[in-house]
Amino acid sequence: MIFIDSDVFLIDLRYKRDPKFYENKEFLQKVQKTANGVTSIFNLLEICGVLSFDLNNQQLKELFYYSPLRYNVKILPTSDESARLPILAVKQIMQVVAKKVAFGDALIIAFVEKIEGISTFVSWNAKHFVSRLSIPAVTPSDFLKEVFYKNASLKEILKKTLQEKLTRKFIIWYDKEVSFLDIVKGLLFFLRLSPAVVMLTVAVFNHFSSHSNNLRLLLQSFLLFPGVSSPLPLLP
Repeated sequence: MIFIDSDVFLIDLRYKRDPKFYENKEFLQKVQKTANGVTSIFNLLEICGVLSFDLNNQQLKELFYYSPLRYNVKILPTSDESARLPILAVKQIMQVVAKKVAFGDALIIAFVEKIEGISTFVSWNAKHFVSRLSIPAVTPSDFLKEVFYKNASLKEILKKTLQEKLTRKFIIWYDKEVSFLDIVKGLLFFLRLSPAVVMLTVAVFNHFSSHSNNLRLLLQSFLLFPGVSSPLPLLP
């Protein structure tokens, strides 16, 4: 089982402008397909607490009940609202705190150590857990590289590289003159290209992005957007 920390879910639910957003979502999608992701009731309650300031009571309840279904993750020990919270001895928490760990992280560490079958702890703050857990603690990025893409084909790796480059550039260069739909169409088109064309496109992209300060000019340079408001001719 893969234990997923709160910050991974929070980036997907709230921080959509975070540079890690797309890689974070890719990780969650991969875990969703494998159905081996878990998190704790403490993490679910933490997520609800963080997002509660922007939600009404009904939305908060929906977040609590439907998040496990949305991500296809299991809540340990249960997400039953009538259930009691897991019992942890104060001594267990103090043993973790003694390793220079804040209470919130110590609570999760003590809980994870009690559960059998967890192989990896995944968090964007993995460095806070590395020397405190008996199992590996890695970031979603590292997990994707070590597990999902370890045996990936060259074409898959090139596609992923291009997607990361485009995502970073679009976040940095985005302006209001280019619609989000046009950007999505561009991404979809690029991901259908052959590896050779992908490599050439990356080189062209890097060249123009380093000499241009306008996203409209950059996109038109690819000859994919004859007009920013017009649809791509190569897409249905």
